[in-house]
Amino acid sequence: MPRPVSLAVPQPCHESWAQMTPAAQGRHCAACDKVVLDFTQKTDAEILALLQHAAAPCGRFRPDQLGRTLHPYSAVAPRWRTWLAAAAMVLGLREIAAEESRGQQPVSIYLPKLISHDEQKAALLHQRRVADEPADTVVVRGRVVDKATGEVLPGVTVLLKGTSTGISTVADGTFELAVPSSLASTLSISSIGYITDEIPIATVIQASGQLLTIRLATDIMGQITGFGYRPWYTPAGLWLRISHPFRYAFQR
Repeated sequence: MPRPVSLAVPQPCHESWAQMTPAAQGRHCAACDKVVLDFTQKTDAEILALLQHAAAPCGRFRPDQLGRTLHPYSAVAPRWRTWLAAAAMVLGLREIAAEESRGQQPVSIYLPKLISHDEQKAALLHQRRVADEPADTVVVRGRVVDKATGEVLPGVTVLLKGTSTGISTVADGTFELAVPSSLASTLSISSIGYITDEIPIATVIQASGQLLTIRLATDIMGQITGFGYRPWYTPAGLWLRISHPFRYAFQR
């Protein structure tokens, strides 16, 4: 029976993901001169497959990926897809090693897009067109803010899930999007450095004409620690944890 595996990031990295240089399987952090792997879109099986080839890598995670048991089998993705993704990540580790051996890379800084005067005029024209939309069109309105600080977030992509219909939030973090009633299902809200969120359009409409505040949570980055396999309550497990705290960290 496979032993349970869980992840923990006791000291989260405070560097900005948006300011790191894009690299294979993630981004290069100039502060610690390491490549941070992006695990936010990986399944449990893909993460476990990668950890067989890399010891305690630095990674970017969603909060729900930490502090729980990872399951080696995914009910969503077929087995061939899981192994294909794992093989691609293993090959990417070779590129990461080559990049780190060349030393620190220059940092590319990504700043939020400024709203120009022409873009503001286009937004006003869009609002006027919304008033003339046919009856079978649903208009959704909202404001996107940082979940931790409450600051408004301009330049956030608001997309009708499964389509190319979307818009970006303006300077005050607000958006207004007209979508056909037949396609009104779910909004996907995404921005660099934040975890993508999905909101049912019905929730936005139920705000009764008021702007619904959508709070995006930042992602978590840091080095993985806290792998546990043997139950702590057995005498052997307790003794191994005390005498060899790192010996069994990455064995399955």
